Amino acid sequence: MTSLPENKEANTFSVSIDDWDSIQDEFLSTVFRINGYPWRLHISRKRRTEDSSLHFFSLFLICDKSSEAELWKCTAEIKLIQKDDFARRYAHTFSSYDEDSRKMCLWSRSALCNGHKLQFEIKTKEDGNRKMEKIHVNKKEFSIIRNVMYRFDGASLTDENVYRMLILADRFELKIVEDRIVSYLLSSSSSLSLEDIILIADQFDIFFLIFFLMQNILTRFTYHQLMNLRQTPEFKQLSDETRRVLFKTYRL
Repeated sequence: MTSLPENKEANTFSVSIDDWDSIQDEFLSTVFRINGYPWRLHISRKRRTEDSSLHFFSLFLICDKSSEAELWKCTAEIKLIQKDDFARRYAHTFSSYDEDSRKMCLWSRSALCNGHKLQFEIKTKEDGNRKMEKIHVNKKEFSIIRNVMYRFDGASLTDENVYRMLILADRFELKIVEDRIVSYLLSSSSSLSLEDIILIADQFDIFFLIFFLMQNILTRFTYHQLMNLRQTPEFKQLSDETRRVLFKTYRL
C-alpha cells in the first residue's frame, strides 16, 4: 500500500492499494494528521463463510488520539471519495470514554482494483491541538446528576444550575441526563426565556430540541416575542446555521 504526500494545510489524505492480495490478514497504515488528530486506516481480510475461497475486506477509520492524550473527544464528518468521484459520507463521534467508538467501519466488500485511489476528507468539530482539561465535580453537583439519572428525591434541576449540568452531561456523555434536562427546559418548571433555551440548544448541539422548538414555537410564543428575539444579545451568539433556520422558518 502506498500513500500520496499529505498536505498539512488541508483536511484530506489519499491512499492507493497496490495489491489487495498482499494483505493477508490485516493492514494498519501510518498516521495521517488532520486538525491535531492522528488518523489511521485499518484493513482486515476475511474469508466468506459460504465459500472459503472468496475473501472480503473491511475498511476502518481509526482516531488514534489515545496514544497522545488521556481525555479527548472528536466529532467528525467524513467523506470517502472512490472511483469516478463516487462519495460516501459519514458522521461519527470518536472519544476516549468509549473504546469501541475510536474505530469506525466504512465498508465491507470485495477488493477494489489494484492501484485504486481512496481519498478521505475529514472535518472535525473539536480542535485536537487543545488539551481537554480535567473537570472538577463537587459533591452537590454529583448529587444532582445522580438524582436526575435515577429520579431520586433531593436536589434537582433549576434554571440556575441547568447550564452547568449540561456541561457535565456533555463532558461525561450522560445522554439520559441531557434528555431529562431537555424535558425540564420544555416544562412549566423552567422560567427561562425563549432566547435562553434556543441559545442552550445551539451551544450544546441539541438538534432535536432546536427542531422541536422550530415545530412548536408559534404555539408557545407570540410572533411579537419572536420578532423581539432579533434584538437580544443571545440571538447574536447563535450559530449561523440556527439563525438561518430561524430566518427561513419565521422570517425573523
